[in-house]
Amino acid sequence: MDKSDACLLIIDEEFPGSNKFFLSEAQKAEDYAIYMITPDDLDDAVTELQMSDPDYWS
Repeated sequence: MDKSDACLLIIDEEFPGSNKFFLSEAQKAEDYAIYMITPDDLDDAVTELQMSDPDYWS
């Protein structure tokens, strides 16, 4: 965190695994932006891509 302005985490908040330790420290840091990608975000992106295919609707 000392050498960055923000972080991007791919994390499942229900089952954070080892990312929870980094997230915990990042949340303690002042003026440190935390961006998260959740499994729901990934599912939404996949669904959007699938729905953009015209064959999806046939």
